[in-house]
Amino acid sequence: MRISISECISALGGAEDGIYFKQLRSFFSDVPEVTEDLSSDDIGKTRYYQFRKSGVEFGFRGGSLNHIHFYFLGNEEYSAYKGYLDDLGSESDENFVFEKLGCPLEFGAARKDLLLGEIRKWVRYDKDSFAIHIEFSNDNHIAQMSIFRT
Repeated sequence: MRISISECISALGGAEDGIYFKQLRSFFSDVPEVTEDLSSDDIGKTRYYQFRKSGVEFGFRGGSLNHIHFYFLGNEEYSAYKGYLDDLGSESDENFVFEKLGCPLEFGAARKDLLLGEIRKWVRYDKDSFAIHIEFSNDNHIAQMSIFRT
C-alpha cells in the first residue's frame, strides 16, 4: 500500500465524515476502534480512530482531523504499518529520509527520560499549517511517522 503524504496533508483539518478521511480510511481493511479521551477540556478532547492491525491512528479534535500516526515498527497496541508514505517505509533509514524530505528543522537524540522512559532519535519538519515528526529505531530506520496540524 502506498499513501501519499499530500493525501494525508489534504485530510488534516477535515471532518470525520469528510471525503479526504473516507479516502484514507479505504486503504485499511480492519475496522477501527473508535475511542475518546476522558479530558474535560473540549479543545484538547480527542476522538481516535485506531486501526490497530494496520498500524495507523487518526485523531480528531473539535471535529477536525488533527493528527495521523503511522507505526512502522509496531508496538504493544499496534501492528507494524506495512505500507509506504510516498517512498518512505520501514526499511528507510535516516539518510534516505534526508534525501527525500531535506534537512529537518528540529531533531533530537535518543535518550532515557525518568518520567517518559525511552525516547527515540527523532526529526521534525515544519511547513505552513502542518508538521511531520519521524522517530527512528535503534538500527536507524523509521519506527514511527506522525503528520499533524500546527
